[in-house]
Amino acid sequence: MKIINTLLLALLLAGSHATLANPGDEREAVAAELLDSLGMDQALKDVTGMILDMQLESHPELEPYRGIMSEFFGRHMSYAALREELVDIYVAEFTIEELRAARDFYASPEGKRFVSLQSRLMQMGGELGERRVNENAAELEAAITAEKARLAAASGDGKAESIKK
Repeated sequence: MKIINTLLLALLLAGSHATLANPGDEREAVAAELLDSLGMDQALKDVTGMILDMQLESHPELEPYRGIMSEFFGRHMSYAALREELVDIYVAEFTIEELRAARDFYASPEGKRFVSLQSRLMQMGGELGERRVNENAAELEAAITAEKARLAAASGDGKAESIKK
């Protein structure tokens, strides 16, 4: 399902939480502290709620199933459900020094401010991208039309069956 793929991508972009797979491993402990500093429980709730809203806006026929979908995502895409595996991801990607530095930053007043503004900044960035694409949509349409004509001429039948890369 497209909505599940979108949620998975959002979770990876948001950076998430996890439990300690091995409480004795310092890297896992620091990774968990970092994720706690990021407020991932609320971040995941916010992101999944926002994505669910966007999907239902795009596919209003799914609106009667909002409750079921929300419950499903809460059960399988929540902080509690993903915590352990997300710690593993951070442990695999970052050194202990990087994890400590990030944890310390996000625990600082500046880091907390950054986290508090991150959703808003991401939304503003997304709106900027959407606006820029809409402002320049004619350019894309012209390029597609030109490529369609080129493909049609190259095929010799006067029409392009498909757009090839």
